[in-house]
Amino acid sequence: MKIAHIVSIFAFVVLLVASASVSVAIWAAKQSDFHNYRISLAHTSYEQHLQLATDTYLLFKRFGDLLLVGDSDRVQDVNEISKRLSVHISNIRETIEKEIQLVGDEEIEDLEHLIEVEAVIEELTSLFDRTLAHEDIGDVRSNWRDLSLVLNDNIKSDFRELISVALEEEEEEVAETEAEASAQMALVRLISYGLAAVFLLITISTLMIFRREFTHPFKHLLDGVRKFAAGDFSTRIDLRGRSELSEIAAVLDEMSEVVAARTRSLTTQNLELEQAVQQRTEKLEELLTEARKSEENRRQLLADVSHELRTPLTIIQGESDVALRGSDKTIEEYKQALGRARLAANHTANLISDLLFISRKESGSLRLSRETVDPSRLIRDAVTLSGLDAKLTLPTHATTISLDGKRIKQAVLALLENARRHGGNTIEVALVSGPDVIQISVADDGPGMKDEDKELAFERFFRGSNAAGQYTDGLGLGLPIVLSIAEAHGGSARIFDREPKGTTVELTLPRISEDQNEDHDNPSA
Repeated sequence: MKIAHIVSIFAFVVLLVASASVSVAIWAAKQSDFHNYRISLAHTSYEQHLQLATDTYLLFKRFGDLLLVGDSDRVQDVNEISKRLSVHISNIRETIEKEIQLVGDEEIEDLEHLIEVEAVIEELTSLFDRTLAHEDIGDVRSNWRDLSLVLNDNIKSDFRELISVALEEEEEEVAETEAEASAQMALVRLISYGLAAVFLLITISTLMIFRREFTHPFKHLLDGVRKFAAGDFSTRIDLRGRSELSEIAAVLDEMSEVVAARTRSLTTQNLELEQAVQQRTEKLEELLTEARKSEENRRQLLADVSHELRTPLTIIQGESDVALRGSDKTIEEYKQALGRARLAANHTANLISDLLFISRKESGSLRLSRETVDPSRLIRDAVTLSGLDAKLTLPTHATTISLDGKRIKQAVLALLENARRHGGNTIEVALVSGPDVIQISVADDGPGMKDEDKELAFERFFRGSNAAGQYTDGLGLGLPIVLSIAEAHGGSARIFDREPKGTTVELTLPRISEDQNEDHDNPSA
């Protein structure tokens, strides 16, 4: 129920009870005025009847004195008393008429009694007048005893009885009116108690309803708002009912859902942004590391190239100086000098070619000339060119793969040369063809490599502890070239120990589809 309806109903009921209370009060006041007025009229009538009785008895006394004494002044008193009696009767009649107007026909009996009283008084007055008009007044005086007995009998039998009845009726009327007033006051008190009880019941019920519909929901609503203010939008207020507070709670719940959804969205966006920033930072750090590493590699390359080129160039310069210095040499001596210079020049050319190949791979400009070839044939050709007596382990079934045959043959030759220089007497070459990749491995039974040497074996110009000291025994570019060829094909190269001794270098190359093969450009020279 809506709070406005509760307040309206309570106000209406309070107004109804107040109206009833006012109506009862007005009715009680009117009844009180009625009873007071009726009692006042009864008292007035009672007093008027007493005055009438007193003046009537006074008239009788004055008339008796007049008969006995014969004083003329007493005649005037008799007349004045008679006039007062007429006034008293008129006043009583007027009072009775007011009572008739007030209470109705039940007061007509008082009027009839008054008429009887008036008749008795007129009869007595007529009797007195006849007596005074009698010529033989002395006889009247002599017969006063008889006249007195007549008057007393008439008054006792008629007037006194009528006056007593009238007074008793007025007393009964006062008592009856007072009883009615008391009953009315009791009824008013009962109605007042009833209205007070009804008002108290309505007030208590309204307070209970108000507490149930407003106080508790408002406290619950306030708790929910405080949680919202603290940032907790997961708790719903969920007020039941159709009151204004329930509508406010529903709006706040909808608002909390929207805010929670937006908060979750912002949190997700912030997390995504943080992750993106972290990824970008890591990427930048990787790029920075690569840039630093490239710079270090560049510096190391310059140093290594300078170091490696110094020896063959020194040889060429020395052979030239020897051939040109002193007396003329024989043709054979010149040929020998030129041959040694040519070997040094070839060494330098091979060094520059290898460095150029590695540099192109690192810069991403190295391109392969892929073709569908049989890797078993490439391995046999490489072993034949190396002149080594190597043990071959090849698949029994024919297999083909798309790759740059020239580069793969160069890699196998480099692995065979590396095994020859650093391995033992036994060299084994194996080819394993799988559905996704092929693996070419070259193993020897030499002294093997240390773990720290394995990690640095693919670095340029690295020479392990088992490498020879002369430049003619190797430049430290064989394995870096093998790794570059493998990575250019999307593969990899690794070194691991061979049981029971020796070293194995394994080249892993992935198979690619014809569509992928078409995406590769022809290699540049």
